[in-house]
Amino acid sequence: MKLVKSLIPFLITSSLALIIAIFLIFTFDKKSLHYAINQYYSNSLDVFFKYVTHLGDGLFAVAILLIVLYYRSYRSFFIGVGCFAFSGIFSQLVKNFIAPNALRPSKFFEPGILHLVEGVQMNLFHSFPSGHTATAFAMFLFLAYLNYKNKFLQIILAFLSILVGYSRIYLSQHFLQDVTAGAILGIATFFLSILVIDKMKFPWMDLYFKDLLKKNAI
Repeated sequence: MKLVKSLIPFLITSSLALIIAIFLIFTFDKKSLHYAINQYYSNSLDVFFKYVTHLGDGLFAVAILLIVLYYRSYRSFFIGVGCFAFSGIFSQLVKNFIAPNALRPSKFFEPGILHLVEGVQMNLFHSFPSGHTATAFAMFLFLAYLNYKNKFLQIILAFLSILVGYSRIYLSQHFLQDVTAGAILGIATFFLSILVIDKMKFPWMDLYFKDLLKKNAI
């Protein structure tokens, strides 16, 4: 409960977005909802979301983990690794075993109907859930956890997570349902990682890599 209270700015911001998304999902059918969202585009938004979506990439998550490894304890690092690993593993399990036939928007719609961003490689299958969104929510919630005292930063991190999720819809890589499920999965895997790593009582996990480098420096 104490952990949840410390993350209220992030959780409230993301929860409001999820409530809106769930309302839209139950109000409109998947096809008409995606088509309606797809009609709001511009050249500047094409460029913006083309690059924002990479905040949900594995490479970005690895970069975060390397920075955390240097500046934070091993325990913090392994919590981040858990967030990244669990979100990826569970999203792939769902994609391949629970919803293996879920088509991406570019395959679901007839060719030429959707606005597609030039230069973006379109995926066709394994649409549910959105792995990018799961990774983004897990990793940005992890960063909010590391900076729990900064309430404003938590809100910014929540908005970044939401932007990554929306980018997946804007680029027609996913439907709103996929992104919503990915967000919920990302939040859940963060708490799972905390639960698992906190139970590990190894003293070395509370040491700092940076301090060890200084002690071993010639």
